[in-house]
Amino acid sequence: MIIDLALSSVDSETNKTEAMQDFNKAMVAKNRMLLILSSVFCAYYFALIIGAGWFRSLFIMQLPGGLNVGIAFALSQYFFVAGLAVIYAWRMQRVDLQIKKLAQTWRLNNETC
Repeated sequence: MIIDLALSSVDSETNKTEAMQDFNKAMVAKNRMLLILSSVFCAYYFALIIGAGWFRSLFIMQLPGGLNVGIAFALSQYFFVAGLAVIYAWRMQRVDLQIKKLAQTWRLNNETC
């Protein structure tokens, strides 16, 4: 009986350690995704500023419909950020499912102890 209790506590600790490692992996994946999306957004955002300052002749070129390249680029940022938001929501849904599974495993392991 004492051996069974000792073995169950070892299994419990092993499961807790594995659950924490899986949780940390999920957090690393989430943080990596946030860093990548933020970097892509910043690059696209600063491309407008740099383009307007250093490539003015390109940005004032007229496009059909009375727009110029600069305005079209500025308007495209709305669609670009909407795309980033969709990617963020899709990826976070996957991370949330991972965390939910880990939380259920954690609860099951703690109830049996």
